[in-house]
Amino acid sequence: MKQGKAKIELGKVRAAVASPVLPKRHHNNQTTVRSVQSNDDVDAILMHQLPATLDLRPHAALVTDHVLVELAIAIMQRKLTISHLRIAGCNAFSAVGMRSLVHAIGPHLKSLDYSASIVKRDVLKVLVTRLEDLRELDFSSCATLSSDVLRDFMPCCNHTLEKCNLAHCNLVNDEGGLTQCANLKSLNLAHSPLVGDRGLAALGVGCGALQFVSFEGLINITDTGMVKFVAGCMALRVLHLKRCVTDRSLAAIGAHCHRLRSINLCGCGRITTTGMTALVLGATQLQAIDVQGCNLLTEEVLCVVATNLPALQLLNVNGCQQITDNGIRTLADHLPYVTSATHFRGLEPLANATNLKFATHQKTIAHSAAIRLQAWYRGHLGRIQAASWRRIQLEVPAAKRLKQWYMMLRLVREVNRRAFDTSVARRSATTIQALVRGFLVRARLDRDANNMFRLHVGNVAATKIQTRYRGHFVRHGTTMVNQALHRMRVRVAEQRRVRCAVMVQRSYRARLNRCRLVEITHVNSLRRRQCHDAASKLQRLYRSRAARAQTAVLRRAMEEHKAWKRHQVRVAVRLQSNWRRHAARRTIDAARVAHAERVAKRHAGATAVQRVGRGWLGRKKALVRRTQWMAQTAAAKRLQRWWRRCLAPRANTVAYQSLVAQIKLQLLAEAADAEAKTEDRRKHDMDSASEADSEDDWYAYPGTNGQPWWFSPSRDQRQIVRPNCYAIAKSMVGLGVRVYWPFEATWFQGRIVKYCTSKRKHKIEYLDGDKEWSVLDDVEVGHLQLFNHECWLMYDNYVASERATKAALYVNVRLQRYDVATFAWKTGKIRWFDDTSGLFCVAYDDAISAVNGSVGGDEMVDLLGCEDDFQLQDRRSFEWMGPGAYFFGPAYAATRVQDYMDYTGPYEEPMPNVVVDGGGGYGDDGNMWNNEGGEAVAYGDWTENDYATNDWNDGNLDSTAEVHGAAAA
Repeated sequence: MKQGKAKIELGKVRAAVASPVLPKRHHNNQTTVRSVQSNDDVDAILMHQLPATLDLRPHAALVTDHVLVELAIAIMQRKLTISHLRIAGCNAFSAVGMRSLVHAIGPHLKSLDYSASIVKRDVLKVLVTRLEDLRELDFSSCATLSSDVLRDFMPCCNHTLEKCNLAHCNLVNDEGGLTQCANLKSLNLAHSPLVGDRGLAALGVGCGALQFVSFEGLINITDTGMVKFVAGCMALRVLHLKRCVTDRSLAAIGAHCHRLRSINLCGCGRITTTGMTALVLGATQLQAIDVQGCNLLTEEVLCVVATNLPALQLLNVNGCQQITDNGIRTLADHLPYVTSATHFRGLEPLANATNLKFATHQKTIAHSAAIRLQAWYRGHLGRIQAASWRRIQLEVPAAKRLKQWYMMLRLVREVNRRAFDTSVARRSATTIQALVRGFLVRARLDRDANNMFRLHVGNVAATKIQTRYRGHFVRHGTTMVNQALHRMRVRVAEQRRVRCAVMVQRSYRARLNRCRLVEITHVNSLRRRQCHDAASKLQRLYRSRAARAQTAVLRRAMEEHKAWKRHQVRVAVRLQSNWRRHAARRTIDAARVAHAERVAKRHAGATAVQRVGRGWLGRKKALVRRTQWMAQTAAAKRLQRWWRRCLAPRANTVAYQSLVAQIKLQLLAEAADAEAKTEDRRKHDMDSASEADSEDDWYAYPGTNGQPWWFSPSRDQRQIVRPNCYAIAKSMVGLGVRVYWPFEATWFQGRIVKYCTSKRKHKIEYLDGDKEWSVLDDVEVGHLQLFNHECWLMYDNYVASERATKAALYVNVRLQRYDVATFAWKTGKIRWFDDTSGLFCVAYDDAISAVNGSVGGDEMVDLLGCEDDFQLQDRRSFEWMGPGAYFFGPAYAATRVQDYMDYTGPYEEPMPNVVVDGGGGYGDDGNMWNNEGGEAVAYGDWTENDYATNDWNDGNLDSTAEVHGAAAA
């Protein structure tokens, strides 16, 4: 199911990210342009990278999924080995692009810098699949990094991680998942306020190789956590505890951290001289101490430091008011590697502290060597003086001659060497120039060929991508169509902007020409305006005179029209009143006629109904009388036949009746023996506390035979409960589950939501939305984990509690609850039982949660605590009954299931585990109970009344007798 998601081809990823759905005539051109732009970005990124390093921080704005895919292709083509990846501040990519880049880098990645970024869980999941040798990790200043995300990421590098930076991570707490990093040497948790003592204790247990640690600004840690931490991390060399600890922590550090070189206690105002003394006496190799702002320290600390820390180079006592300048100068006189300083600055190292440190050793070695040389030289002089004068005279000339010959030989060799070096340099320069020129030409040709090949491959890939994508679009919906429409809208908007720019330019040029035209015609327009004004004045005078005459005519016509309209209104009102009176009279006459017709039809219908009813009653009485007559006739005939058979019985009949009597006597004897054994067993189960007045009795209820029955812890518990099939399998419903898929090398988490007894499979719903039916017993060992409400367990180690197995009887059973708000019963089905809270998860039929009224929600109900408010339905008889009646049977309906489940008697026997076959039939013991295939079985066979049992026995006796009689005949 999930193996298909493990590998995604690099070409498909690139197509999904980079090739939108476009019209075919534009797709190739845009794909080519985009590929060229991406290639330019990739070349710009890879051009300035250090060896074995991919630093994307300067290009954070360009780093998208498409760029990462192009980077992956370039890395694979150039066969680059990337061991350092820095993506700090890059937030524009997703898991799709990171998957391509990680597959291209491979398992060579050793350093990851993801600081100051928005950490995404899916990106980290992709990184986990390829990280095999990660040694350095930087998540500093990641505000969205939580402990859950970090805990899922850390298992991939538990055995290789050496350096981790989690500074300023406000969501990281004690559950960060660093406790299994056995090789971790450097850890920075500065200003991560949620880390506390429990986290420090876990680090001390699992990270014993730590050497460089910073706990600056951790306000929730105390001496308890520090003591446990330093007890496990004894190899510490540099420790920053700014504003964190007291004397108890310093004593623990001095007792365990003997290799400590530097410690920062700035702002720890509660440490005193006692704690510093314990620290100095234990960590004698300290070279730097910062106690700035520790007001409780006195000058006694300086005495201890001068005595026990000869290698001290840096001591900062700024703000320590009880330490004076005299004490600091006295301390500087006794320490060889520091100079005296003021009270404000503390002690600082000498400029040549390192040289001074080794000067003493060098001086001692040189002195001993000089003594040996002097002794050897004096002995040599004595031996020379003791030699003969003749030997000295012979050796001196020979030595001079040999020296001259040797100097000449060296001079010749030097001249020859210089000449050879000159010739070699010239030949090398020529060769290098030829190689460089050839390389430049080949590089240019290769680059052109690569560009042409990439362009060709891009065109071919674009065509294939279009073909596959159109098929994918037809098969999988219109998601990419929407994206294509969006890109088309963007393209149309860009074209619209271009057209607008052209229009603006055209308008500007037109306006410029118009302005020039206005300047040319300005003089002519002034002249024409003067003429026009004169003509307008004349026209205005003439038109005003004509308008006054026309207005007088129109006013007279308007008054005549108003008088005519008033006359029309009076006439219309009179006509409307006459017509409405006539219409009302017609409506009343029609209503009277319709009422008379309805009364006549009602009388006719009543007469017909009475006629049919009287006929039906007569036929019914006749049928009853005819049936009685036929029954009487048949009974009379049967009596006659029986009487005639009694008067003259046959031999076979006599033998048959004798056999039936013997069988009845045998069955009665067996029934008597069974009742005697049942009574003996009941007496055996009862003890001395069976009296009705016993003090330790809890309840007393009447049984089926009328005798009282007591439910007491001092008595053997009666097995009168409904058989519980697949109790352990049903108790797993509702638990969290994690399944390991080897192909993807990761765990998938989900929940068990249902169990099918006919197929013996559990239904698992994963967090990513997938669902599957699985046989948990067939899953490979070690690939399945269950969450038992407390911790994760392997499937083979899961043991269901007795309470959960008993409560599994109600799983997948129909339930109804009385709702006081609607005064009605709400029906639903029980999904699972929560053993930690004792509640049942119920899914109602109306799909509305009873808690918050939201659609599609489930409700956790206290079925055992409020038994009177619930009823359960038997799957075979469809009868509704209370939880006690469903569990114990109708005879013990008043028994409380809560008391039975909370009580564990000394002689309690396990519930019968009935196994149902795959077809939904009977199990190994012949019984069939509630399951998915056969649903439910009515359990009234073992709780029926006495008269029902007797009828069943009589029927069996008759049938048995008939069988034997037929065999005898």
